[in-house]
Amino acid sequence: MRHLIFLFLIALCTLLGASCKNSKSERISQENKIYQNEFFSLEYPFNWGYDEEINDMCDTIPAMSKGIRVTLFNNNPNTPWHTVMVQKSAMFECFKTPEEWRDASVQFKQFDDHYIGTVDSYMLDSLNFGPYPAAMAGFVVATDEGDTLIHKQMIIMDGKDLYYLNNTFDWNDDGTLEKKGDSILSSFRISSPKASH
Repeated sequence: MRHLIFLFLIALCTLLGASCKNSKSERISQENKIYQNEFFSLEYPFNWGYDEEINDMCDTIPAMSKGIRVTLFNNNPNTPWHTVMVQKSAMFECFKTPEEWRDASVQFKQFDDHYIGTVDSYMLDSLNFGPYPAAMAGFVVATDEGDTLIHKQMIIMDGKDLYYLNNTFDWNDDGTLEKKGDSILSSFRISSPKASH
């Protein structure tokens, strides 16, 4: 009988130890990572990755600024189209308001066969993202693979600097992917300019 109680206690301790270990690893895997460059930062889920593309057109065309694009993506094969992208535009100053830049974005997308329409409920003017003026747009995108996506875009202006914040998710999303992307984008922060020495 003592042997059975002893074996039971060992089994119980083993199970409790494994349970504690699993809950700790889940907490670790749910922490966010931080992406940061000289212009902006944002938090993204631990299990996501990112690609970065730098546009140094300002080296050859002085009127342009340095641009950077960061695309964050979910490593889940069941949601391959769910991406969040932030782009600091390298374009020279053409327009004074985010609404004008948004309208230009809508016009440019008419030349891309993948963009097949707009989402009226996302076409919003006179917004603010923190202290920055902003405007929003929404597009319907058809992929070559036959999927239909929603491409939600916010345009933010910080002085002459222009930022595009994009959340792309499946047309049939129940709101989960859209909320996750919006949550990531809500952590977007523009870096303070560094004091010159």
